[in-house]
Amino acid sequence: MKFEHIIEVNQEQAAGAIVLTAEALWFGLMVRVQDPCRFLPGINHCTIERCAPNHVRRTLHSGSAIIYDEAEWEAPHWVRFTARTQDGGTAGTHTIRILQPEDGTLALHFHYHTASTPQTGKDGIDYAGFIREAWRQADFDTVRTIRELLAASGTAN
Repeated sequence: MKFEHIIEVNQEQAAGAIVLTAEALWFGLMVRVQDPCRFLPGINHCTIERCAPNHVRRTLHSGSAIIYDEAEWEAPHWVRFTARTQDGGTAGTHTIRILQPEDGTLALHFHYHTASTPQTGKDGIDYAGFIREAWRQADFDTVRTIRELLAASGTAN
């Protein structure tokens, strides 16, 4: 299954909300790499297994479930998370790319690709639509969490 969408980061700011710069946004994405528990509900522990320039291998714990993934990036342009199957194969990827069009806007492009495609169940539920909406909401939550993190640290600009 493939899914992608764009979030304009500084669009329709609430009064008093900080305007994010590309540098601040990149900082937030790198915090997401190092500390996914802040960004992913249900992940209660993360172990960085291997760290190299532009790449980390992580083990994420969610209750009794264990998720193996890797994050790689090209600063300050994109970060890609690759979830691994138990035998080391690719279960799916999630890429976040910073977009800075010439009109001065700032956006994040989110792209998902998984090996499987959920089907509509016998109960009539559109599982693929449900997953796409969950991803979209998680991405809005990522932007919100970055904004909160930067506001608390005073490093938004």
